[in-house]
Amino acid sequence: CNKGASLASLGFHDRAMEVYSEAVELLPEDAKTWINMGASLHQLGRFTEAISCYSTAISIDERAAEAWLNRGLSYRQLNQSGDAKHSILKAIELDPSMQNAWVELARLHVATQEHGLAEKYFEKALQLDTCDTSTLEAFASFLINTKRADRALLLYDAALSVNSRQESIWLNRGVALEELGMPDKALLSYANSAKLNPKSAKAWAYQGNALFKLNRVDEAI
Repeated sequence: CNKGASLASLGFHDRAMEVYSEAVELLPEDAKTWINMGASLHQLGRFTEAISCYSTAISIDERAAEAWLNRGLSYRQLNQSGDAKHSILKAIELDPSMQNAWVELARLHVATQEHGLAEKYFEKALQLDTCDTSTLEAFASFLINTKRADRALLLYDAALSVNSRQESIWLNRGVALEELGMPDKALLSYANSAKLNPKSAKAWAYQGNALFKLNRVDEAI
């Protein structure tokens, strides 16, 4: 199972599946292996099979919060929002400290345009760990989309204080700055993103747009 997890962490999900398949034949009552196999199937886009694995894990250990959460994510990929919500809520019931479960619950409500509930659950996730950059980014993105770029900027700055080498934070921080009418500062943020990932087409395109707004057309071209 450790070998399968190592292969999955490197992105070799097909090879990981071979290891997990052998493992569940030897230890069919090992819930963690079923969860890991489901995770690799999810990454391969085989969501129905992933759900089956997670359901097997739950039948072995109904208190496996990770299995409930992951099953919810696979259901969401199949646009089965009711089943997704049920599974995610069960994960939270079993482990209220599971931060990513609150984030995923918030995202479900974003998808249904229930912005008040989405914000409530993002806030809950952030209370659990104010330094988690993925939560900070997810919440900030929601705030930009609901026209609250001022607070989004604060969250991106908080994320950068934790990890200043994450190019997506710099990129999205630039978007917030542009929303606030500060293309000059946005340009610097986009430049930092491009510096961290020179192959990011989006970072270069956003820099070009910011330069146009600053009437620096020659540089933009």
